[in-house]
Amino acid sequence: SFPRRRQPTHFASAVTTMRDFLAIIACLAVLGSGHGPDTTFKSSNRWSSSCVDLEKHTGKVSIRFNLIPQANNIDGVMAFTKKSINADSFRDFPVLVRMNTSSFFEARDGNRYKADNPVTYQAGIPYYWVVKISIDLQAKRYDVGIVLPGSDEFQVVLAENYAFRSDGPSKVNDIGQMCLKTPQGTKPGLFKVTRLLTSSASTARLTSAPKWDCLKLSGQKGVVHVDYDVTPNRDYINGVVGLTDSSISPSKYSDFPMSIRMYTNSMFEARYRSIYTTNHKACPYEAGKTYTIKVNADLKRRRYNVTVSRDTGTRLISCMIASNYKFRTDGPPMNDLGLLCLRTPSGTPAGDFEVSNIHWCSDFAQPKYNAPPECIRDVYIRQTGPTGMCHPEGESGVAAADSGKYVKSLRLCCSTPYQFNSKISLRNYGPDAAPASVRFFLSDDNFYDQASAGDDKLLGTVTAVVPSQGTEDFVLPYEMDWESPEQARYIIAVWQATCNGTSGGPYRWKAIGKVRKGKPRIPGKIQAQDYTRAYDKTPDSNDGQNSSCYRGDGVDMIDLTNESGDCAVNRIWAGEWLEYDVYAKETGFYTVNLRVAGKTPNKWFHVELDGLDVTGKVSVPTKGWSNYQTVSVDNIYVTKGDHTLRVFFDTGQLDFNWFSWKRSPRRVKVTAVMARDIRTCVSGVPCSDQDDNSCLGLYNDTDTSFIKGFRDARAVPSTYPVPANHEKECIHLTFDDTVMADIANELQEMRSNVFRWSKQQLLLDIDIIDVSEEQDVFMTNNFNTLWLAPWDFQDQIRSRLTYNPDFTLIFNNIRDQAKGIYHSLNVCGLAYGAGFQGMAGGGHSWLPITNPPLWFQCYQSSSALIHEWMHQVHTAYTQLSGFDDKFDRNYPPCNYEVKDPLSYFPDSHDIHVDPGSPWCGTSIGPPNDEVMEHILSQHWDPQVNFTANHCENGVGCTTSNKTN
Repeated sequence: SFPRRRQPTHFASAVTTMRDFLAIIACLAVLGSGHGPDTTFKSSNRWSSSCVDLEKHTGKVSIRFNLIPQANNIDGVMAFTKKSINADSFRDFPVLVRMNTSSFFEARDGNRYKADNPVTYQAGIPYYWVVKISIDLQAKRYDVGIVLPGSDEFQVVLAENYAFRSDGPSKVNDIGQMCLKTPQGTKPGLFKVTRLLTSSASTARLTSAPKWDCLKLSGQKGVVHVDYDVTPNRDYINGVVGLTDSSISPSKYSDFPMSIRMYTNSMFEARYRSIYTTNHKACPYEAGKTYTIKVNADLKRRRYNVTVSRDTGTRLISCMIASNYKFRTDGPPMNDLGLLCLRTPSGTPAGDFEVSNIHWCSDFAQPKYNAPPECIRDVYIRQTGPTGMCHPEGESGVAAADSGKYVKSLRLCCSTPYQFNSKISLRNYGPDAAPASVRFFLSDDNFYDQASAGDDKLLGTVTAVVPSQGTEDFVLPYEMDWESPEQARYIIAVWQATCNGTSGGPYRWKAIGKVRKGKPRIPGKIQAQDYTRAYDKTPDSNDGQNSSCYRGDGVDMIDLTNESGDCAVNRIWAGEWLEYDVYAKETGFYTVNLRVAGKTPNKWFHVELDGLDVTGKVSVPTKGWSNYQTVSVDNIYVTKGDHTLRVFFDTGQLDFNWFSWKRSPRRVKVTAVMARDIRTCVSGVPCSDQDDNSCLGLYNDTDTSFIKGFRDARAVPSTYPVPANHEKECIHLTFDDTVMADIANELQEMRSNVFRWSKQQLLLDIDIIDVSEEQDVFMTNNFNTLWLAPWDFQDQIRSRLTYNPDFTLIFNNIRDQAKGIYHSLNVCGLAYGAGFQGMAGGGHSWLPITNPPLWFQCYQSSSALIHEWMHQVHTAYTQLSGFDDKFDRNYPPCNYEVKDPLSYFPDSHDIHVDPGSPWCGTSIGPPNDEVMEHILSQHWDPQVNFTANHCENGVGCTTSNKTN
């Protein structure tokens, strides 16, 4: 452990003592009484006005807030106690943190105030202190950490394992109240607290049994958050964790609106309305390993997200099993987060799995539901500093200047072909408003020399008038991105202020600014050597230290002379990884291109986005060490904002130069199955009334006359036995190469139209599978029509696939050309997209071929193909992709004004009732092409994470659905 240093830690000091601290990070909030996390609380000299109610928390309580002192040498206390106390004395509080009259922080330990590592506070600077408190109500102990102003890195342990106040309240079962108090006679508002975040945790460890075992939570409302650790003790269990309202006494599974289970297929699943499913392609569990489950739910909207993750020590494995899932259909109302319960089915042994480390909180601020934060979790952190060649950010500190003088020049970062952004904030302490300007230069020097300024390249200038006598930073209205050329070594910022005094000449003022290195942008190109973090198995070797790119952290480098990048990471071993913090400018689908070299076969790697494998196995070309090749992966969905990318090398023996990201259309695989030779036998009770809807008929294809019919008809293989009272007629349905070529042409026209109508955001990769061998099969009878359903033909198709298709189209003739007959046809196509038994997990549409010499035609052009395919798209868009459809096919009247057509996605049969359709309320619709163009051009949102294959999504998939 680190030795304790008894000397104070000052804000201005560059050296601090750090120890591991059980800290609080990344919480979501929050306060009771409807306070949002952005509420500001000010101190008071009266008890009646110094206290605020918090959300009631029990167990282990975590608190975090920003503290801003408004004066020095104050006697200000931040005190916490249970909700039921009507506080009028410091003895009413078990937990107290104080700013004393000597400008030091302290905390109460039993009967006295003290500090393990004293920290000074200071008024009048434009930053704040972050105070973190971890309270164990059962042990009656707490810890306090202080993060120094202007830094996320330097944290000091103020108090570790301090006892509750010795003369405080005798029994404290919850924390539900905060008071900010100064002595009587002092001014109110001597300090203030912002960004107050709170959450609860339980030390209980729940063990499963064939009965409900429950933990009572604190009853949070609004947007609620729960996370817990779960450890399965054996494989192939059926264990459920349910969340429900505090008013429920659970006795059955339907008492829980939200349920997460580990099922007998060794997968995690979550409840979506009436079924268990998973939003991820696979999220397996293994006995003896611990997984962290994070649940974020909007109780008002009755929707929730679930993420499962496991830290292996070298990488974080994560998968989202529920995205915007609806609550259980037959579940009770849920007005609060009141109970977490677990059980296994009757007859199973106790101890199949255990749940521990449970945290919960709520967020009255209502964050965006698709990007919720998470509850505060206690973790150990250490002091960390800048790594690599470049400083991740620079800060000017505080500087004074006379009128018209340059205040500060600042080295931002070593220059690489990188994008940067910057923000400058200033504060004027003078009585007059002050014009100010900031200029950004590319320079060969790490300082600004006015005499040689002409040698530097001016990137840009911003000017503003800074208000007088500011108490808050004034942020200049400026933020820019630029890419630094390779020949420039440094980026520096220079700002200048002119203070126009009205009496006695110019006033002095202070400028405080921060310029930071921006994260790499995507779309964009990222050099391999510009990683944020890395894991190298041989950091003590000398490999790469002679490279100009070497960063001094052990990651092996090599200089390149015949490549677009200067450097590559080389001598890569299996299990090593490079990690990059990036910023995505827009939500959508991306293609990533990776520049790699290798010589040995069977080497691969993969790329992770925020812990989730998004590329799968990427094989390394074997063209030689000096012959770099580009490999590409499509269909990577990225949301706008900050992300972490990790390039994980599953095997060694490859070199990595760069990778680039570009926006691309969503590519989906459409498998077109040509069932060219189908034999089946129609069996049933003979019927003669061809007008009877229950009579499936066979007709003469020349004069359309009725030949025979079957009631209770089935279509079975020729060798299949039929009941004694049934007759059967075998038919042989075929089509030739000419028809197949016509279909192929229509498929290409379909591809072109979809790409154009979707504004180049949806691209079909069509794979034609020719099943020319005779197939003796079942056929399904619906609507008095024989058709090839997915279950009729899946065995013949799965054996021919090496992938899971997104969509399937299957074609077969309805004519027996040798006999000159065709079977009855009451529909021109059927789509099976709503169920979860599509062909190899994809949706399924059947298209009958009715080419001449039949007297009628269904299949004529790509219009019919797109129409049936769009039924599959509607199902995938609204049921598999986490899309919250505004109308869900329950449309308002036609005169309703649709303000956002991207808020819903209509089916191709909704054209007469969709208020956003120009044909709403009409009886005759437009041609199919106009309908499909309208839907794709108006309602297709490229920012939706469109998932088309049921198995890739995980919904209702079994092994029999997937490819071989």
